[in-house]
Amino acid sequence: MIRRHRSLVGNTALSILGQVLPALTAIVVLPLLARTLGNERLGFLSLVWIVIGYFSLLDFGLGLGVTKSVAAAIGTGATEKIPTVFWTAWMTQFSMGCVGGLLLGVFAHPLAVNVLRVPDYLAAETVHALKMCAIAMPIIIMTPSVIGVLQAGQRFDLTVMIQTPFAIGQFALPYLCARHGMDLSGIIGVLLLSRTASFLLMCVASAAVFPGLLRRPSFSRAEFRSLLGFGSWVTIGTLIAPLVLYADRFVVSRVLSLSYLAFYSIPADALIRLMFVPASIVSVAFPAFSQLRARADGDAIRGLAYKASRSILYLMVVPLGAMILCGPQLMNVWMGTAFAQKASVVLQILALGALANAIARIPFGLLQAVGRPDLPSKLQLIELPFQVVLTYVLTVQFGLRGTAIAWTLRMTLDMLALFFLAHRAGILLLSRAGMWRAAENSAMILAPAVLMAVALPPGLDTRMRLAADAGWVLWSLTIIALRGMTAPDRTAFSRMLARA
Repeated sequence: MIRRHRSLVGNTALSILGQVLPALTAIVVLPLLARTLGNERLGFLSLVWIVIGYFSLLDFGLGLGVTKSVAAAIGTGATEKIPTVFWTAWMTQFSMGCVGGLLLGVFAHPLAVNVLRVPDYLAAETVHALKMCAIAMPIIIMTPSVIGVLQAGQRFDLTVMIQTPFAIGQFALPYLCARHGMDLSGIIGVLLLSRTASFLLMCVASAAVFPGLLRRPSFSRAEFRSLLGFGSWVTIGTLIAPLVLYADRFVVSRVLSLSYLAFYSIPADALIRLMFVPASIVSVAFPAFSQLRARADGDAIRGLAYKASRSILYLMVVPLGAMILCGPQLMNVWMGTAFAQKASVVLQILALGALANAIARIPFGLLQAVGRPDLPSKLQLIELPFQVVLTYVLTVQFGLRGTAIAWTLRMTLDMLALFFLAHRAGILLLSRAGMWRAAENSAMILAPAVLMAVALPPGLDTRMRLAADAGWVLWSLTIIALRGMTAPDRTAFSRMLARA
């Protein structure tokens, strides 16, 4: 059964919960796994998943294409098209999965020995593990379409209910297997069985939500061309993303040295981990955007985009502002005084860019939802050489601070460019008044954090420091409550507090 009216907030909360619980499990289990399995085997376990990730590109973006097409069919009431879209994608993914599995199986040994450079005593385990992954490759590549069809039907409750326990198992199962003496290939085998079970449950859930999927499978060349045309640009964007993400780190290692890289990469990775909040909001908004676009309901698209952008802004601005204000203290507690002396300013500068990156995810997802995935991908292609040059120049001039400034500038320009492209595509996300108000509110929250970070002396009494930080938090929440929340927001929040 399709749930048409589940709220954006409810689905987002479910999506966030589905990412937080596995992350908390990883924090607890990974140190235990490293001690039980050994750092070397743990490292090669992660390499195996990286290899699977690259082969997953053979999906060619069809999973996201299924979400878009099925949501559009629901939006226009043409639900009879859903089985054809689904089976066309599935047949294509199955074929590509077989090709990918065959290639991985044939080249498992040279991949392990010559590319991954596995030590001799781990070679047999790794080759066996890669061959098992090759057998499971069709299921791995077909899974995004099953998830996509459920998300298109706004059944995030089912995807979270099924995926979360198995996502937790991706960390817990290797530890339990290692405790019982299993080698790397045995652990991979258990994880692949877990993925297969998750896949089968997803299939059952999809058939329950869309009974038409149980009809005789059919392949449509028209749907294939439509899905592949959309998915090819998504794949190009997926290929470019790691280059854009890690170009600054390559520059740091070349211009400065590898010894400086950790002082940049650790704060950057910490901020990337926070992006699960905007990612969750976008994953929920994407099928809704596709439905509304299919109905040509421009006003509803603008309203949803405004709510989603505002939600990301006010959910992210306070924690990122706290990193600007308390960057040295946070890094000191986390990584130690010596590390914090070099990395704190990097964290503080990158936090500004992270806010722009979080907000940019809405126009990025919206452009994909309305059938223009080419625009973000083309923008990334244009930005990449300029990013490398800018990062190189600023790193040479200012060291790690210059690298962080270059990344923050690029994230800000990227956000503005995506909003501009969304506007040119005929979707005005925010009115000028709304954009100015959001900018004013952000400045009123972030400016005091920046000033306090610069003005407060490092040796300030702990109680005075805590009082200053608490004052900033109270000020930020007041700005959000009085200027960021609308009257209906405040009414809904008051009712929630009353029920609590």
